[in-house]
Amino acid sequence: MREPDPIATVVQRTAGIIGSAFLKALVREYATASGARLVYVAEHRGQHARVLAEWRDGEEMGGGEFVLPGREPLGPASVTVMLQDADGTVIGHVGVEGVEEIPWTRDAALFALLATRTAGEVQRHRYVATLRSREQQLAAARARLVHAVDEERRRIGRDIHDGVQQRTVAVAHLLTLAERKLDDAPEVAAQLLRRACDEVREATD
Repeated sequence: MREPDPIATVVQRTAGIIGSAFLKALVREYATASGARLVYVAEHRGQHARVLAEWRDGEEMGGGEFVLPGREPLGPASVTVMLQDADGTVIGHVGVEGVEEIPWTRDAALFALLATRTAGEVQRHRYVATLRSREQQLAAARARLVHAVDEERRRIGRDIHDGVQQRTVAVAHLLTLAERKLDDAPEVAAQLLRRACDEVREATD
């Protein structure tokens, strides 16, 4: 009886899973199938790599970052499978470490399919992260704009309130003086009334 194909087993057990859940299932299932101490998926960012999913010594780990080309191997056997986007650009890799023999597959196309799917999920993660970053930038810009508009509205409100208030006080003062001058100095009263009218026009403007 033929031994089960480890890659076929991984493909079957990760079918129907997408996103980060797929990457976590991939490292777990491949570690189980191969007996590897460590299996991880890393996304490349310039000279650094960010671990998106990691299964180490039978446990899911939190990941982390490291400087490329890689980390110190855990055991005598290790393999790195480069992940490429549709243009052939390397966007990450799968690392398998700590096994006596790396299990392969009798169907090379199946292995290529799994690698392509993994690359697609890494690319999806990158797109989602970029989208979230842009959404955060837009939210921050919107908040700054709203704050600036509110500040300008408050400034205009203060200018209107303070300016009108000052001119209202001036008009009241001029009218009081004009009233006192009506009998003994009508010309002065008329000048005061004209000034009061000017203040009213300014306040209206």
